[in-house]
Amino acid sequence: YNIGKKGSYRKVYSDNGYYFEYVDKNDPLVSNELKEEAVYSPARPIKLPSSKNFYHTSLIYKPSNKFNVNGEFAISNFDRNIASSLDDENNIGSALNLSMRRIIDLQNFGKTILWTGIRSSSKNFRPVVRDREVEFKRKWNLKSDTTVGEKIIEAGIDYSLNNNFDFSIEGGHLKSFEANSNRLNIKSNFDLFNNITFNFNRENIRSILPRNENWIRENYTLGYKWITYS
Repeated sequence: YNIGKKGSYRKVYSDNGYYFEYVDKNDPLVSNELKEEAVYSPARPIKLPSSKNFYHTSLIYKPSNKFNVNGEFAISNFDRNIASSLDDENNIGSALNLSMRRIIDLQNFGKTILWTGIRSSSKNFRPVVRDREVEFKRKWNLKSDTTVGEKIIEAGIDYSLNNNFDFSIEGGHLKSFEANSNRLNIKSNFDLFNNITFNFNRENIRSILPRNENWIRENYTLGYKWITYS
C-alpha cells in the first residue's frame, strides 16, 4: 500500500508483471533515487468503525395564503471512531433554518413579496445529504461549498405589475470560520407593448475572507418579438 515517504518497498516491473522490493533507507550505499521510489508498505488501512445519527424537526406556520413562516432544527451526532473516545466532545453539532414570506396585494398597482431568512450551523454539524444550492460557491465567492460553522442572513423584495414589469432586490451576509462575504443583487424585467423586452441584472460581492476582493457582474439583454396577424 502506498503510504508515501514512510514506505520501505518499491514497485519493480518485470516481464511477468511486477513485484515489491525492500529498500533499506538507512543504507548510505542505496541511491536517493531508489529511496524516493520506496513509498510502499506491506500493510492495508482499515476503515474505522464510525456512527452517524441525525435528528430533525420542522415547523410551518401559514395563517393565510399570503403569509408563512418556516422553521427547521437539526442535530447531528457523528463519531469518526467508535472504538476510541478521542475528540468525542466534538461529535455533536446543530443547525437552524428560519424563513418568512409575506405577499402584499396592491390591487391595480401590482404585487409585492417580502422575504427573509436566517440559517446557522455549528462547526461540528454534519448533514446526511447535500444541503447546498448548486450556485452556493459562486454566490458567496468561496473556495468550496463545504463551509462549516456558518451563519447566513438574507432578505429581499420582489415587485411585479401585470406581468409587464418586475423588479427585485436581495442582499445577504455570510460569516463562518473560513469566509466572510456580503452580496447584493438587483434585477428587473420590462415587457413593453407585448413585443419589446428588456432585462437587467447586477450582482455585487464583497469578500473579506478567504481573500479580500470585490467583484461586480452585470447583464443586459434587449429583445424584440415579431407579431404576425392572419
